[in-house]
Amino acid sequence: MKFDKDISLIQQKMSETSIGIARRQNILKELNIEGGQTIIDVGCGGGQLVEAISLGVGVNGKAIGVDPSETQIVSAKDRCQSFENTEFHQTSFKESFKICKYFNPLGLFWISWT
Repeated sequence: MKFDKDISLIQQKMSETSIGIARRQNILKELNIEGGQTIIDVGCGGGQLVEAISLGVGVNGKAIGVDPSETQIVSAKDRCQSFENTEFHQTSFKESFKICKYFNPLGLFWISWT
């Protein structure tokens, strides 16, 4: 699915609903984030989860967002511009594995390693 600006805005608004917030909270709970970890969010959209992950991993960790949509990556970078421990890549899911040295798949929406 291609995310033009209109669809990107809809996705971002949906992620700010109570359902979107609950989804992020459940993901964060399952990740059991610790300071210093590096976590990659594949399909990061507008960066809402990356923002929360960056707070969890702290200054010694890193939160990486990957999305194929340029519009989503621009929005994610804007959302997380005050965090020094975030980075974003506009690329496909398949290409995202080149970003990682190794990975431990935790589910469809995220990949984490320590």
